[in-house]
Amino acid sequence: MAIAYRPDVDGLRAVAIVPVVAFHAFPEWVPGGFVGVDVFFVISGYLIGALVFAQVAEGRFSLLAFWARRACRLLPALLLVLGAVLAAGWVLLLPDEYRMLGRHVRGGATYLSNFVLARESGYFDVAADAKPLLHLWSLAIEEQFYLVFPVVVVALVRWPRAVVPVVGMFLVGSFAYGVIDTARNPAAAYFLPQSRIWELLVGVMLAWWGGGLAGVAKLAAPLGLAAVLVPVAMLDRNSAFPGWLALAPVLGTALVIAAGGAAPLNRAVLAHRWLVGVGLVSYPLYLWHWPLLSMARIVAGGEVAPWLRAGLVVVAAGLAVATYRLVERPVRFGTQPRWRVAGILLILCAGIAALGQTAHAGFIRPYASRFGVDRVLEAAGEWDYPGPMERLLASGRVMWRAAGSGGAVLFVGDSNIEQYAPRMVALTRAAPERHKTALFLTGGGCVPIPVVVEPKLPGCRTLVEAAIAAAESQGVDTVVVGAQWWGYFSAPHYLVDGRGMTDAAARAAALESLGTTLRRLRQGGRRVVVVLNIPWGAELDPRQGVTRGLLSFGLRTRDVPRVRLETQFGAISRAIAAVALAAGAEVVDPLDTLCDDVACPAADTDGMPIYKDAVHLRPRHVRSAVTYLDHVLRR
Repeated sequence: MAIAYRPDVDGLRAVAIVPVVAFHAFPEWVPGGFVGVDVFFVISGYLIGALVFAQVAEGRFSLLAFWARRACRLLPALLLVLGAVLAAGWVLLLPDEYRMLGRHVRGGATYLSNFVLARESGYFDVAADAKPLLHLWSLAIEEQFYLVFPVVVVALVRWPRAVVPVVGMFLVGSFAYGVIDTARNPAAAYFLPQSRIWELLVGVMLAWWGGGLAGVAKLAAPLGLAAVLVPVAMLDRNSAFPGWLALAPVLGTALVIAAGGAAPLNRAVLAHRWLVGVGLVSYPLYLWHWPLLSMARIVAGGEVAPWLRAGLVVVAAGLAVATYRLVERPVRFGTQPRWRVAGILLILCAGIAALGQTAHAGFIRPYASRFGVDRVLEAAGEWDYPGPMERLLASGRVMWRAAGSGGAVLFVGDSNIEQYAPRMVALTRAAPERHKTALFLTGGGCVPIPVVVEPKLPGCRTLVEAAIAAAESQGVDTVVVGAQWWGYFSAPHYLVDGRGMTDAAARAAALESLGTTLRRLRQGGRRVVVVLNIPWGAELDPRQGVTRGLLSFGLRTRDVPRVRLETQFGAISRAIAAVALAAGAEVVDPLDTLCDDVACPAADTDGMPIYKDAVHLRPRHVRSAVTYLDHVLRR
């Protein structure tokens, strides 16, 4: 059951790493390169499975020895990269960015990155390009597999016939869970082990089988390689992945390995010394390339020139070769006892995890802090919803309540309605006898129009019906409806009968549905208020008020010209207002308060930011200064 060294498997690592690096550097050219990670999963499952099965069969397997070997293999390069990224981040990143990096360093050092990232994903999540350690999620899944799988094998050592049923059960269960979760919760399906572990178990089953496909190797290897490479060209970051789509690269990788080292393609192509060489440094290359690309994009404030991305890939390749020769191999194959080296590495891991936590807690102030940017950037991290409100349920959805007296006002919509909660809470707390109860029934990214759907947000589809039921059951006399209307009515991924909202017919159907919804909410004599868009623009984001130079940072104030908003989005606002008035609703336009005749400022008269980001008001400003909805709460 033991396997000899197969250079074609190292060549297959090159087939995995090249698309991943190319996707991260040039996503427009290699849109599905992320499937290389799935190739790595199968390879890891196969090699680890073969090692464990062989040693268990020979009666010489030791869990501690296995884990020590994994530590010596994986930790040296990882610790080097984590330390380098933390040091570079201290110089290059803003305080809030550095705190987030500290959390990711902690997650990387403890192999919990995937859980950290899955927990972060959501409506207000930072873009993937701005997370220099995002790529460590896949290493976390592998390490979690290394911790659990050998224990299962040892537990089954007396019942070898149970290996296939037990491993097969976990494989099928994980795959089925991944298919379901890809539709229900794409971020969790992508990052968490329960929907990914089946890919490693395919490699495990291949190792247990141990057979070859000698009779059809000439066909199996090319077919398998095609199943890996076609998704690289056909998929993109919007594909419903992993789900069913992961089958092609996973089974394709299994076919290539099963074809055996003697298969013509494997022997002549994958075992070529150039591919083998790339495969040998694939691990440090994976570690280095993404932080370089991510840091460059953060500093540039967006995408960087292709020549610079190509240069950074070359730098990453050089660092990978140096790490392999000077760090990875000397530690892995040194003369010191493996258990002692592993112990030292684990201590270093704990140390860098503690350092990351210290940075995350804000006790390490980055270089940018000396330029006075902290005061402005505090606004970028602010969000106060639901805050101290009471949690209720309405038709299976969560609803939040700030208690007042004499009736209730129901706020319905997305995060652009949620942003008003701090003001409503402040009013009901300061004078509950003068203000009605405020109820918030909302969802990030949820349009309060029944016919408009976003496939990745299926939970939004129940919002309007739940709001109507809540209005009837909670003594609601006023309903406030609002959303980021400009964004939704300009978004091709928000659909009406399969057509994007950029389509004129889809917009017309959405407006008709909005009118129907408003009339339903007015039944029983309720008052309905429609809140139009707040100002929108990158200039309003507090981060845009910070300038970056070479080892220098500065502050600037930027406004959004009101004429630009009127030109770009005025037609949408006017159409929504017309529908609302025709349905008997009132209309509130935040631009009348947040802008003057010329511009919509990003900061108040004291220079403090008004906004949290480009499309949301800052809670502190809402609480103290946003008064245009106060009248709906008064008794």
